[in-house]
Amino acid sequence: MDKYNGCYMDEYDPNDTNDCRTMKVWKDIYKWVNSICNVLSVVSGINLVILIIIFIKFFSEMDTWTIVILVFLLITQLYFFVIVYTLSRIADKKTEQPRYDHVNKKQWYYFMIPNLENIVAVIIITIIVFFILLISLRYFYNNLWSMRGSLSGEVYTNILSE
Repeated sequence: MDKYNGCYMDEYDPNDTNDCRTMKVWKDIYKWVNSICNVLSVVSGINLVILIIIFIKFFSEMDTWTIVILVFLLITQLYFFVIVYTLSRIADKKTEQPRYDHVNKKQWYYFMIPNLENIVAVIIITIIVFFILLISLRYFYNNLWSMRGSLSGEVYTNILSE
């Protein structure tokens, strides 16, 4: 029996998605995804901490637009961190060691192609964060225009009274 890439050649079936060589390729892909997502989650976590420190330290000196932009950045950075960390955990799960099948007397791998549950979870998180972002931006936008309206009204009445 010839051994190719850790798999026996006579076991290879190109129509089988759980084939040993196919699983090795997916496992390598998930290792790369896991490594990249781990780095991105650390970087986004550091960015999130820096934005929070800036927001707390300089909040009293900020104008309304700066606060709106900073809150927008905080929300998007938090969203990015959650998505990247979730993808990292999914990829980590997919690279687990194979289980031993006692019935067929051989090892088998989990089906490593992303399943529907993971895709649906990412879509639901995306929709929830998007609506939170829209609501918060609309709230800040309405407050900003109501403040500008009251300020311009005061200026207008002061000019008329003089």
